[in-house]
Amino acid sequence: MVEREERDYQPFTLVFADPTEAWTAVNRHGSIETLRLGNGLHVFSSAAAHDERSEKKERAYALFSTLVPELTDKAKDVWSWTSILATTLSDHTPGDMGGDRREAICVHGHVSGTVSSSILIYSPRERRFQTFFCSGPPCQNSFDRFISLDTE
Repeated sequence: MVEREERDYQPFTLVFADPTEAWTAVNRHGSIETLRLGNGLHVFSSAAAHDERSEKKERAYALFSTLVPELTDKAKDVWSWTSILATTLSDHTPGDMGGDRREAICVHGHVSGTVSSSILIYSPRERRFQTFFCSGPPCQNSFDRFISLDTE
């Protein structure tokens, strides 16, 4: 008989994808839920599940959406995207509802705060996934190329 050890984990979002589809797995209320993602931009936060509304996620999505034309112009150099995206991931603007600093994209606090950030990009032209990872708050640390994976 195999025994399973029960543990409580902090919320997390795992993204997994291939060239045709992408999914997330979210730890919520002690169980793992999966969701298929459509094409386009997706923003995740530890403060809310992917399908839940939050001021933080909506503001982040709006900020990232404004970057799409700039990123499209630089489509040949995915590496340059990290500096553009890192600026938004380093945003300290508090939430509109009462100016809560925990509603900023990059959060600093004694109990909790931004511990890491990841960027995942799929280039159909190159048929390649590229991931970039920042350990710690992106306003104080830099992104490094983490994994580059060809799909052919």
